[in-house]
Amino acid sequence: MHRTALPLAALAIACATLLHHPLCGAVEALAASASHERAVQSLLIMPMGVLGIVFLRAVVGLETFGVFAPLILAFAFARVGPPLGAGLFLAMLLFATPVRQLLERVPFLSVARTGVLVVSCAILLLLLTAYGPALIPDLGPADMGLPIVALAGMLDRFVTAQMDQSPGEAIRLSAYTLVTAFLISLLVGWERLHGALRAEPDLLFLVPPLCLLLGRFSGLRLLELWRFRRIAALRS
Repeated sequence: MHRTALPLAALAIACATLLHHPLCGAVEALAASASHERAVQSLLIMPMGVLGIVFLRAVVGLETFGVFAPLILAFAFARVGPPLGAGLFLAMLLFATPVRQLLERVPFLSVARTGVLVVSCAILLLLLTAYGPALIPDLGPADMGLPIVALAGMLDRFVTAQMDQSPGEAIRLSAYTLVTAFLISLLVGWERLHGALRAEPDLLFLVPPLCLLLGRFSGLRLLELWRFRRIAALRS
């Protein structure tokens, strides 16, 4: 099958599906229960966050630690606020990275090292829970669970990239992941987008074909254009 045929076929199927509104009834049924309200909002906005990450990677050129890492960080940042979330992430990164590097020197299984990281981050969570509200009044214990999970996965990827590639490459990927998460957190926290998806949840069927179309992008990324701007200026 031609590379363009699959995205176009998926887009046609998505447009046909929009006419029948299959998600509207499901969303309304779930929204009727107050306990499901937050879950419905997260599930509606998550595909848009994924689409944003695919765009930033394919078109802008922000390489990240996969898709899941910046996505879960974005939701964590949106919960506590992007500036505060980024600050907490950097603080926990400085706390847990030496622990992960120390464990790398001993022949443990990767799952054991990750387990120690999660426990170490949980200890930090207890300290932040006890003393954080005095320093940051808007910070609550429930706000820290998601950043802890995101951090544990990020640290494992960070040290693996540092060992397999180079410290500079690991720092670059971490920085791009953090920037991507920051930008996507603004997207998933956009109230107008929440309202639009709540009114028309079937728009989510357009996300997979759009991701496939973005995946066909083979030109220079925006960061590459910026990097080679002097060469392009000389040629022109």
